[in-house]
This record gives sequence, structure tokens and C-alpha cells, in this order.
Amino acid sequence: MPLLRHAVLATSVCIVLFAAAGCGSPSTVRVERVWIRAADSGATTAAYFTLINDTADTLHVTGVSGDVAEALSLHETLRAGGMVAMRETSRLAVPPHARLAFAPGGHHVMLAGLRRKLLPGMHVNLALHARNWPEVPLVAEVRP
Repeated sequence: MPLLRHAVLATSVCIVLFAAAGCGSPSTVRVERVWIRAADSGATTAAYFTLINDTADTLHVTGVSGDVAEALSLHETLRAGGMVAMRETSRLAVPPHARLAFAPGGHHVMLAGLRRKLLPGMHVNLALHARNWPEVPLVAEVRP
């Protein structure tokens, strides 16, 4: 009987240690709430989402791709002295275990020269690229 008790205790300790080490919850990079504003063919619009870096390393986002527009690029909105300006950026850093919101008035993906009209309810495939992570697929719902 004491041998069985020791075996049960040892097994319980192992289970607790594995759970504390984070087993079963791998580090990931993911996106939530991905959407694009509806627009006519030839127009410019933007994509928005929340990028979540659940890894132990800084994520270095370097670009975005897709076939829905002639040009896709990362943009950020800057505010200084009461002025607001938007500029293209070739790199964004997302710290470990952090989120970066791509939202109206802030970071966003600019889609210029749409190849087709984007109507509410449609879905558009894009891909986010990072220097230190595989491509992150984005499936964006078109909204008004």
C-alpha cells in the first residue's frame, strides 16, 4: 500500500509540474477581429485587426500581402502639435506577450487600387509577414 501511495504522489507532482511549465499551451502569434472597410473597385481602403504575440520573443512585422489590391502596406498614424499624419512603415515590433491594435486612427493595413469592389459580408484573404515568424494568415470580413 505505501508503494502505491508513493506512486500516486509522484504522478501528481509530475502533473502539477508539467501544468506549471505551460504544457498544452504553445506559444503563438494570432489575430482577432479582422475586418476591411467596404470600398469600390480602384479605391483605397484599410484593414484592421488585433495582432497578439503570445511568444517569448519580440515579433518583427515586416509587411503584408494579398491579391485584392495593387498595393498593400503597413501604416501608422502620428499625432504631433495638434496635427495628424499617416505614414507607411516597413517594420513594427510587438513585444513578447503583448497585443498591437490595428484600428481606425492608428496602425492599419492600407489597400490601394482595389482589384474588385468589396461589399459587406465578403471575405478577403491577406497574409502578415514577420522576420522571425511564419506567415500569419488573415481572413478579413468586409464591413460597411
